[in-house]
Amino acid sequence: MSKREADSEERLLPRAEPRLMLGFLSALVVSFLLVQAAAIVITPTRLLLSSDRAFLVEVSTSSWEKPRSGWLYVLHATGVLLLDPESGQVKGRIQAGRAPEMALSPDGGRLYLASGDQLSVIDTAYGEPLQTVGLRYRWEYKVWPERPVMAVSPDGRWLYISKMLPGRGDAANARYTVATFDTTAGAFLPEEAQIAKGYGTVLIPSLGGFQILHMRTNEVRFLQLAPSGAIAEMTTLPLPERSSADVEIQLGLARGGGFWNVRDGLLLPDGHTLITIMGDGRMQEVDVNSKKISRILVKDGLPDRWVPWRRPVCTPDGSKLYMAVGRLATRTTGMVEEILVIDTKTGQQLATIATSLPFLSLAMSPDGQYLYAPTLQASSLLVIDAVKYREMRVIKDVGSMPALAVYAP
Repeated sequence: MSKREADSEERLLPRAEPRLMLGFLSALVVSFLLVQAAAIVITPTRLLLSSDRAFLVEVSTSSWEKPRSGWLYVLHATGVLLLDPESGQVKGRIQAGRAPEMALSPDGGRLYLASGDQLSVIDTAYGEPLQTVGLRYRWEYKVWPERPVMAVSPDGRWLYISKMLPGRGDAANARYTVATFDTTAGAFLPEEAQIAKGYGTVLIPSLGGFQILHMRTNEVRFLQLAPSGAIAEMTTLPLPERSSADVEIQLGLARGGGFWNVRDGLLLPDGHTLITIMGDGRMQEVDVNSKKISRILVKDGLPDRWVPWRRPVCTPDGSKLYMAVGRLATRTTGMVEEILVIDTKTGQQLATIATSLPFLSLAMSPDGQYLYAPTLQASSLLVIDAVKYREMRVIKDVGSMPALAVYAP
């Protein structure tokens, strides 16, 4: 074939059009991207509205199993973990908003979770919020929960929440109230109980009302509420003061705020015996019905020890009380290192349990066999034999800064 014939033959062959080539390359790119996308699992984000459709709910749940008796709800920096203490495995996670706080209903069916300016009612079987309502001005902690500010009545009907309404200047000028949430109606009562000089108070509900332990005034206030939520009746019971001579010995730590005054308390299972605990470990037995001190349970204060705003626990029969205490030398850390075991009949100290790590609070198993103590800095949970009075083991990697644990009944 001559060169002329070859050139003529080439001109007769079809040429690829630029548009066809571009379309072919685009199809290849799209096919490649589709193949890559098939390997990516996208989890949809479910945005929930509050019960009144006024705001988005901050609470979300992942990998939840139905709780078993003896499992723990652990409050940590970003929400709540559901933990099996026997295996040390996390069985569920609830993500929450700012400064989360929690309280569990007596039957374990509802978890009340406050975060940011919201209160969510969680169905514990599924870990999902059944209802979310607005909650402004609740008393929020700055770093970790120092004291209980949410509490459920023994019959589960009422949820009490401490609030601090803005005032002029510092916290001393703020207005303090207790809001009452009707768990049956799913709504707050229209009025709130006004608590004069409310800084440094602890809520302890009982049937028919609740008690306020007031650190600054060193007294118990017995409150009965009207149907509106306002105070209908209040009785005040002054508690014993520590002698000025004793106070001076303790490096002046009692100045400005009643450091040795009442710090916490516990209503025993009988429903009418309230144990009030002072900052130095002294204890009184108060009858809720008569609103009087029945007897002095522990007369003398502890040497070189202090009692934090942390709820003590007791055995199911109420015969033993377990109280967290710390050394005065490390008081500024807010952590404690020991557990005192007190016989509630005699006031005798049965044992002192030293822990391997500083901890923040205590929880007791329903059978009274074990104690659990969250350790803030180590993000761990101490497991303690409550019968043999010794630490058994440490459960590690329990969320971020765990502060409080509550047992599933």
